[in-house]
Amino acid sequence: MSELRWIILGIGVIVIAAVYFFSRRKKNMQAGQQEPAQRRPASAEPYLGGFEPAPADDGITVEAPSRDAPASRPPPAASADEQLILTLHVIARSSHGFAADDVATALTAAGLRFGRYGIYHFTGDDGADWFSAANMVEPGRFPEPDSAETAPGITLFMMMPGLAQPHEALDALLTAARRLAADLDADIGDSRRKPFTAQAAQRMREQLADFHARHSQAFSIPSP
Repeated sequence: MSELRWIILGIGVIVIAAVYFFSRRKKNMQAGQQEPAQRRPASAEPYLGGFEPAPADDGITVEAPSRDAPASRPPPAASADEQLILTLHVIARSSHGFAADDVATALTAAGLRFGRYGIYHFTGDDGADWFSAANMVEPGRFPEPDSAETAPGITLFMMMPGLAQPHEALDALLTAARRLAADLDADIGDSRRKPFTAQAAQRMREQLADFHARHSQAFSIPSP
């Protein structure tokens, strides 16, 4: 009788183990089928195609910038005492600098004339002085043509406001700088005496156009 009891007990244990095993397997299979439908975690790979809103349950919304928004702020209003000075340097390649006679000859050939303040000036077709040329060393005066002194370089500069034809004046200044560099076997430097490039020339044109536009708007006389 005792042996039969142990046999019945063993069969019961086996049945209970089988039921537990199959019930766990069924739960795992059901969980595996539901997993793809779950929401992707917030730490998924970022969307590289543009702006994308964050998940709604995060409480954060990222909006794409409006295409109608202005690209940049309007330029500041011009003031009456504001000035723009555009500068170029014609720099001697030799440490000896330019001879006084060579400077006078080259400046005259470039269309400049000696005048007030002891420097040279370029007169435009409207009768105004468009730009000037000074010694690169202070106080700016050039040595006398028959002097043994030399000049390390020539500084060309134009000032705004005050010119009726500013764009033509800048073109004339750039032309004179190239002419002087060729005649004196020199290099052209920007306002910081760095090599003058096409990009630097474009920046000068943009500065002039911006300044001229702001002052034309600020000080224009409204029509009656």
